[in-house]
Amino acid sequence: MTDGGFLFLEKKMSINNQKYTRAINACFKNGRRLLDEAEMLEFEDPVATKYFLSIIAQEEFAKAFLLYLVKLEVIPWNKFIYRATRDHCCKQLVGIIIDFLAPDDDLFLKRMYDSILRKIPSTLPKKVADAINILRHEKIRRWELANWFWDEDPDYEKEVESIASGRIDKKKQDAIYISLGKDGAVANTPDNIDKKEVCREYERARRFEGFVKDLCKDQKPVRIDYEQVENVLKVLFSSERYFMYGA
Repeated sequence: MTDGGFLFLEKKMSINNQKYTRAINACFKNGRRLLDEAEMLEFEDPVATKYFLSIIAQEEFAKAFLLYLVKLEVIPWNKFIYRATRDHCCKQLVGIIIDFLAPDDDLFLKRMYDSILRKIPSTLPKKVADAINILRHEKIRRWELANWFWDEDPDYEKEVESIASGRIDKKKQDAIYISLGKDGAVANTPDNIDKKEVCREYERARRFEGFVKDLCKDQKPVRIDYEQVENVLKVLFSSERYFMYGA
């Protein structure tokens, strides 16, 4: 390649990086705005709107993480990744990955203790591996190849499968709308959202916020197990049939 070709490529990469950086920052700012609005509802009853805002804030942070992975060329930007940034279940699967990379204080200390003091090799939990595999194979792979199928169906964790099938998205809708049964009677109201669950999802969203804030600094996050997750994603998005197994 000529010097002119290298300069053109470098300029193109710089423009793309700026584009993705702006998008990451926009998602981060919007996610934080949603959480600030959720915080103002702390003493409101019912608490369903706080739950709704917390979940969509998590999705905005997950979208920012996907864009960050594209920016670092861990995964490619194409119409299928674009679709994933608009798919609620895909973003909730990415949320499982962020939850692993940005755990609460107790879990973080336990993992540090196991890794550093007990010298236990770090492995991806099955829940996280399943979230990555479902995102790559059951979602994006099936968009890429309509006739794609497994020779033998994988054994995914039921919780992760339910998230991929829309369980959280349905609950998010139930936090806003009145659900009706087939007979026209009320089946569910936003009053039924559990307050403890709302608090958990709000705190989870705040952890996501802290994680994405690091990404906005234009540097790799200093997180336990991050390199492992990044390497797995690189392999999966460059391979046709590779499958990641979790512990």
